[in-house]
Amino acid sequence: MSNYLDNYGQGDAKRERVRNRILIALASVLVVGLAGYFLFRDYREKKQAAHFFELLKAKDYGAAYSLWGCDKDKPCRDYNYEKFLDDWGPKKDLAAMQVVKSQHCRNGIIQTVRFSGEEPVPLWVNRGDLQLSFAPWPVCDFRFQMPAGQ
Repeated sequence: MSNYLDNYGQGDAKRERVRNRILIALASVLVVGLAGYFLFRDYREKKQAAHFFELLKAKDYGAAYSLWGCDKDKPCRDYNYEKFLDDWGPKKDLAAMQVVKSQHCRNGIIQTVRFSGEEPVPLWVNRGDLQLSFAPWPVCDFRFQMPAGQ
């Protein structure tokens, strides 16, 4: 004959195991989610910059210039196509170009590009429209950034 208290506490132990498994699963999802956010939060912007560099290496300067929101027929007011070619064109050694730093900012990213023997160039990729430009500052300065949506 079974004793009345043989199964005492087994229900509590089972509930505790289930609760622990749920807590571990939630913590794992949180850690993976945070890691994914920090790894992929600038994915589109970095992809746009990589596309720009690919266009330059393929010597498709017109398409690369269009990523700046300009084109040969309607050049940007302060950055015409000839100046673009001076900065990024055939005179540059694109094989020696490397991205030395990438920095996350609220409204985009700054990728610092270095050509051999030259000063680094901070390249800005805007988060909203993925347009490229020269970064107005070499690092993110949160004091001067506009709030999101403005």
